[in-house]
Amino acid sequence: MNLERQKRPNPMLRTLQIAAFFSLFLLGCEEKGALPEGTTSHIIVGSTYAHPNSTWWGYNMSKVVTFGDTTYVGVIRNDSDDGKVQGEFTVLKSVSGTEPVKIASFTASRPGNLLVDSVGMLHVIVFEATDASINDSVGDLVIYSAENANPTEVDFTRRVLIEAPDPYTEVVNIRLGAAMGKDSEGADLIAIGSGICRTPNAAHGIGLTLGFGDTWSHECFSDFPPTHATDYYYPFLTFAGPGEVRILPVQDFSANGEANIYHKVPLLSFNTESRAFTFEMLRDASETAFAKIETNIMEQKDLFYEDSEETLYSMYSQRIDEETTETYLHTSHSDGTSSHDSIEWARDNNINWYRLFDYEGHVYAITASWDKVYVVEVGTGRRKRLSLEVPIGVYPYIASPRSGSPSDSPLLAVFLISGNNEQYPNGLTVLHLLPKKELVGLLD
Repeated sequence: MNLERQKRPNPMLRTLQIAAFFSLFLLGCEEKGALPEGTTSHIIVGSTYAHPNSTWWGYNMSKVVTFGDTTYVGVIRNDSDDGKVQGEFTVLKSVSGTEPVKIASFTASRPGNLLVDSVGMLHVIVFEATDASINDSVGDLVIYSAENANPTEVDFTRRVLIEAPDPYTEVVNIRLGAAMGKDSEGADLIAIGSGICRTPNAAHGIGLTLGFGDTWSHECFSDFPPTHATDYYYPFLTFAGPGEVRILPVQDFSANGEANIYHKVPLLSFNTESRAFTFEMLRDASETAFAKIETNIMEQKDLFYEDSEETLYSMYSQRIDEETTETYLHTSHSDGTSSHDSIEWARDNNINWYRLFDYEGHVYAITASWDKVYVVEVGTGRRKRLSLEVPIGVYPYIASPRSGSPSDSPLLAVFLISGNNEQYPNGLTVLHLLPKKELVGLLD
């Protein structure tokens, strides 16, 4: 196991500690919560243990999808506190808000990604370690595709997209993200921020795996100084129109065997027709005063494409000093214009996570603090606390259009997982299905 990468300190740890303190301090004056009418909630059995081979891990992944009246959610179930033992990535299905039931499990040493295509077929993307007892970070990229709308364990076709040559050579990014979209001709296409492609100078690049069904291809982007081993980790992916893939990772590098450094957030674009990458650096904090003393500064938060306005939203945060975190929103429009703004309403050190969604042409966010969840209107900053059961140290996920979940769905599936070690064994994992109209109506 690569300990530096596997045990990367959360760059928001200091913020979380501050948030926990202020949550107690402000308890008496916390705004009253509200619950959208028609909400249904279900507690899900997830990971027993809190090591990285557990449900909460992978904040860039797609772990819940919706299509019509059906919701799928994916959880790791592990029965060992040994991180070198693979678990089962278990998929559950809820129809019309009913209790989720298990439909399948897949061997994996990390949580997987769930996608749904244009006809409602489910696709499960997992990382399978070659030999977890040797190194649980080395293995294969595998996709399981459902063959019908009501799949059981035997109704998935398994395809190995990238295969490790041995238990020691890392060729797949265990932090992989994925998206469902269309190619330039309108056919379903899956994009996976999948591989670790190597350049002649032995640096790492970002491997992009594209395909559907039996046809797949692999692309590599690498544009780094020759003296640095550089990686793009935790990539968020989305389609920004047919044939247009966007990737929001955090760029890190290490020099002379030192710990990985997280000082840069780039935005990558890939066109499926030209097979060409373009690159834009959203923020490079490597020369700031804080960067001289701190390695973990930058963290991307979400990547969202609003189809009706043809606008891409890239959200990330920067730690300015030990007590201050600034959150930025970069918007890219179809006419080539863009804006890059610090978000005033996000200057709340209690807020750690942001998940963007749209409703009737407006963009909103589900935001989360240490133990509370809010709905926020992005343009105005109006927010309302939600009276939901929320795990301590919550990691939130939503059914986003980038997963194939239709943006016009009347329900927003919100999947909340405890990332706090002290809550385990049996940390809380809960699925909430919120009617969008009633949800955003709380802001009126």
